Amino acid sequence: MTASPHDDLPRPAPTGRTWPALLLVAVVALAAYAPLLSGPFSPLDDILMLQRNPRYTPPTWQSFRQHLTEPDFRIYVPLTSIVWHVIAVFSYDPDAYLGELRPIGFKAASILAHAAAAAAAFWAALRLLRGRWLAALTALLFAVHPIQVEAVGWTTGLKDVLCGLFMLLTFGAYLSFIETRRAKWLRRAVMLSVLAVLSKPTAITLPAILIAVDLLLATRTLEKRIRVLWPFVAVAAVGAAVIIVVQGRPTVDVPPLLLRPLVAMDSLSFYIIKTIWPFGFSIDYGRTYAVIRGSGVLWWSWLLPLAAGVLVWLSRDKLIWLGAVIFVAPLTPVLGLVPFDMQQYSTVADHYAYVPMFGAALIAARVLSRVPRGAWPAAAVVCALCVLCVRQVWLWRDMTALMQASRAVNPRSAMLVNNISIIAFRNGDPAAAEQYARQAVEMAYNDATLDQLVVSLAAQGKNAEAAEWAIRALDTPMEKLELPRVRWMFELARTQNNLVLAEKALRRWIYMAPGDRFPKERLAAIERLKHAAASQPAAKAEKKGTP
Repeated sequence: MTASPHDDLPRPAPTGRTWPALLLVAVVALAAYAPLLSGPFSPLDDILMLQRNPRYTPPTWQSFRQHLTEPDFRIYVPLTSIVWHVIAVFSYDPDAYLGELRPIGFKAASILAHAAAAAAAFWAALRLLRGRWLAALTALLFAVHPIQVEAVGWTTGLKDVLCGLFMLLTFGAYLSFIETRRAKWLRRAVMLSVLAVLSKPTAITLPAILIAVDLLLATRTLEKRIRVLWPFVAVAAVGAAVIIVVQGRPTVDVPPLLLRPLVAMDSLSFYIIKTIWPFGFSIDYGRTYAVIRGSGVLWWSWLLPLAAGVLVWLSRDKLIWLGAVIFVAPLTPVLGLVPFDMQQYSTVADHYAYVPMFGAALIAARVLSRVPRGAWPAAAVVCALCVLCVRQVWLWRDMTALMQASRAVNPRSAMLVNNISIIAFRNGDPAAAEQYARQAVEMAYNDATLDQLVVSLAAQGKNAEAAEWAIRALDTPMEKLELPRVRWMFELARTQNNLVLAEKALRRWIYMAPGDRFPKERLAAIERLKHAAASQPAAKAEKKGTP
């Protein structure tokens, strides 16, 4: 299993049969994640973006066209949305409450896409490493590392998995082009890069990886490099332009420009640690700029990625260099150098490491290939990761357990506490839901936590208090509140004869659905009622003064 750091790259694919190793990779990936099939939608974005999204409930031809022309929840991922739409056609249940989607089809799509991505990782590694079993090791490390569970288990994480699949296929096709010099592989790589960008904007980082591949593995003139690589740069540039125009600029607080490199280095430090020490995962790490600066971590966490970079450079191994590029490049849009939406909650998240994990797996496989009798430690590492992966997968089958485990890592997270409240409410325990919702409101006073407190109170018949909190919810900047909930708040106002709540709900309703006539008519009626009430005292005073 040993190899020299000076072996020529890329290596021709082995001439023997590769299907046993590929079959092993696919079977392990499918078996490790199969328990997710019986899991529910998560209370993160799955409910809003899928289960109760009007584009999928029910799926229509008009909503299908919307995927191509409009972002959804400030995200433009047309290919992923189309895949969801097709699944929704077979998963929509019109008899369910509000017409909801069954999760099993979406879960199956995520698992199958991840198994396909593991196969693509095997295909790419086969052209870089000597031996099909070493390529299988790379693919297995990529597939079963516990940090990958979030992207697969979180149903809306399919965008990360699909993007990763097409990025890995692009990488493999480009390696085949370098190896064979056949133009058909270059054309296929360009087409696959387009699919990657349409799956998730992260794929605009592909040119950086391919430029590194070309510089490290290919021998050609600058003119020929430009001629080969410009289509990938053009695809990424168009993708970036579309993202800026369609999704708009994120409205989040960002650190000062001079401190952003330190934030980026802190994020890299986090991903390096989680890759090497795969324990203590959370769906919300709360690792914001304010937190890392307040704790002082910001001023010294840059030492780890710096030390890792020095070790990579001193290795003088092209494959390790390439693995480092693959690890860092896809993370650049979400390191904190540029603003992104999720930065308001945390600069780091497990699903961002989906493609970078292939770079880490490549480095690990390369190091193990140079260890005498490295097959035994390699097998031990894969087995240990499989156990940890399955453990994390089973957590994702039980949302309450997942939230509690995540809260143990980040006890300050209002989002986690609010999600526990949502789960308790959906499980038929509104009293527990109220308790957690009040904790969440104390931790973060926003429309999401206030809304959950409102529904928890109303479910227990505490309508008067629910109406008071609903007024406060409508007075906050509303990002998570759905239009059906605003309509429900109006109905709550009617039952309580609360004109203040009714007016606020109607104004928000009009803002969210300007073409709807009903809220405009109701608001006009309230205005007439208020005008009549205000004119009555004046009429009585005038009548009293008449002789």
